[in-house]
Amino acid sequence: MTKNYIVFREGSDVMLDMDLIQEGLKDRGIVLSFWGLFTQGIIEEMGEVIRKGLVKSEFMNKQAVAVFSVFIEQTQNIVNYMKKQLECNGESNGFESSGIVAIGQKNDEYFVFSSNWIKNEHVEDLKNKLDDISSKSSDEIKKIYKSQIREARKIDVVGAGLGFLEMGKKSSKPIEYTIDKIDDSYHIFKLTVHV
Repeated sequence: MTKNYIVFREGSDVMLDMDLIQEGLKDRGIVLSFWGLFTQGIIEEMGEVIRKGLVKSEFMNKQAVAVFSVFIEQTQNIVNYMKKQLECNGESNGFESSGIVAIGQKNDEYFVFSSNWIKNEHVEDLKNKLDDISSKSSDEIKKIYKSQIREARKIDVVGAGLGFLEMGKKSSKPIEYTIDKIDDSYHIFKLTVHV
């Protein structure tokens, strides 16, 4: 598979480059995208844009709620990972603090895509978690999810690592992901959930 990248060329017409980017997103069915530093405020603002867009469209149904839910989970994963790295290291390289999220549509199916950098030492745990969820049926995921919620309530834990399970519950297909090595310290994690 050939990867196409659009870059701003020195001395180029930035407006032309922006047209190419917009055309590329449209060709891939992307209806909303964000790249940059993720904060709770940005997630809330984007969530409001999505919510308003869903209310105005005829899309307000179970599928719309699932798209919104998966979007929130993916963006929260990026923010929570960033916070955890800042707590552990006391600093960020900038890449750990940013990411990409996109919502797209192909035919009657929607997808939510996200991407962010992760440290190499987190790759195996993440792969194991996602492979385990992807190998389960929808009913098995729901059962595990309910069990973890009950356990979290017993010990009063917030979150309890339910994000990937929540996405697995909402997904119409197994969760898709890739984790590609960037250098000796980082990998890039890409996640797609079909709804």
